[in-house]
Amino acid sequence: MKNIKWKFVFLIVFLLGAFYFVEKRSFYYNKDKTECITIWKRLGGKCLVIPGKYIGLWKPSGEYLETTNKNSLTFVWKRKMTDQLVICNNYGAPVDLSFKSYKVKYYDYKQREDFINTYYINHNIKVGYEYLSIDILENYVVLNGRKM
Repeated sequence: MKNIKWKFVFLIVFLLGAFYFVEKRSFYYNKDKTECITIWKRLGGKCLVIPGKYIGLWKPSGEYLETTNKNSLTFVWKRKMTDQLVICNNYGAPVDLSFKSYKVKYYDYKQREDFINTYYINHNIKVGYEYLSIDILENYVVLNGRKM
């Protein structure tokens, strides 16, 4: 009986450790730390991008996008407007949007020039906006022109 108990404890610790290393999450905040985006790399080369800090064990029921771990996305939002989000797909990998309460404007890779012309002036984000650009595979993050 004692041997079975130790095997069970070992199995639980092993599964939790495997979950931690396989299902990796990163949290990225805006300049004043009022907004957060969770990047959750999952098994099978998939990634969930979730507004806010998400630490749940299962995929959320809404308010996320799913893409591959090899994609890059840019998020733009107006300061003080937390329910509106603009997303640009930088590499063209497939993206599935599942948002219910956020107002999302999505720019596909082919619309990247339109995105840049709308939200940037001379390679700088327009006044009143913030942006977060994330290369998911490389964990390379730029917030308002500064590498994090």
